[in-house]
Amino acid sequence: MKDKETTIRLSATEIKLSKMIQKHLNDNNLMYADAELMETRAPRCSAIGRILSLFDIAVIQRQGCRDLFDFDYQIECYLPQSKRQFGYFCLPILYRDRFVGRIDCKAHRKQKLLEVNSIHIEHKVDDDFGEALDIAIQSFAGFNGCNQISGMNNLRYYYK
Repeated sequence: MKDKETTIRLSATEIKLSKMIQKHLNDNNLMYADAELMETRAPRCSAIGRILSLFDIAVIQRQGCRDLFDFDYQIECYLPQSKRQFGYFCLPILYRDRFVGRIDCKAHRKQKLLEVNSIHIEHKVDDDFGEALDIAIQSFAGFNGCNQISGMNNLRYYYK
């Protein structure tokens, strides 16, 4: 038992010495961060967009995704159609360093066709987003073995 007590005291001492601060998260957990780094603005991320898997580590833990990224993601393919908000196979869209929306698409592998059903943009994006999203969709199509993309002309963009 003394080892555990010593470790706790040591940890508290280390935190004071390194100027760490405690932050309470929404779920009442504690996060420790360097006070100086919290005051420093991080460099801007490059204008890269990614369509992530619905099982990506960043979104699979729903509460963690809400706490860290302010993004409430739920896998909707397991929900009844009447309860889906964004589509059967909606996937999160990561742009720069944050989640900005979701895309619902379907890969028709026999036809080598990626069908884009809808895109929901939930956060403000900059002028570089359109090109980054186009590249991300092309990359996602290639990943799925598709060399054609349909639905982009009749696409419905939804903004919160």
